[in-house]
Amino acid sequence: MLTLANAELSVDLLDPTDPADRAHQGIRFCWGGYIWQVQDPRGGPLVAGPEWPHPTPKAFNGQGLPESFRYAEFGTQRPLMLRDGHGWIIGIGRVAPGPDGKPVVTEPCSWRITPTATALEFRTDQSGDGYGTELTRRVALEGRTLVSTTSLTNTGARVLPCIGLRILFSPSPIACSPANYPRAIVSPKIPATP
Repeated sequence: MLTLANAELSVDLLDPTDPADRAHQGIRFCWGGYIWQVQDPRGGPLVAGPEWPHPTPKAFNGQGLPESFRYAEFGTQRPLMLRDGHGWIIGIGRVAPGPDGKPVVTEPCSWRITPTATALEFRTDQSGDGYGTELTRRVALEGRTLVSTTSLTNTGARVLPCIGLRILFSPSPIACSPANYPRAIVSPKIPATP
């Protein structure tokens, strides 16, 4: 687990290069820059998940503030970049059909992590079957503001079919007062690449 911290907040991020943290990651959420928990020293945990407060939720359910680049369309489940279940998922790695026919990670993408005093930057390059991407996830802590940015560049010869999502798993309003939340959560738009 990687941590960003100051006097106001502490942010735990899954380390995409650590086999122990990989147990929390599957094919649904981007591995680099995966915000697992945000803690307020006075108010405790600020984010949750479908299995909260279980300490080891299923990778598919996750928790925190993950990002997702879908491998299939909503509704139809038509694969975006997979052929017969083989290919790669943005921010995750190469996949192939598992015993149940659903994709499983066969080769995680290689992440380069650059830490600074107030931020962590995660970078990976992926390519195959005419597709290619450069993905950068940056998570910064500025006082009580958590800033998460994503840059995705199409480096392949083919048009990149991409559906990206930001997910916020927040605790129950009964269990958490709004005063416990950071001043702002910044979620900039992801620019489309023609």
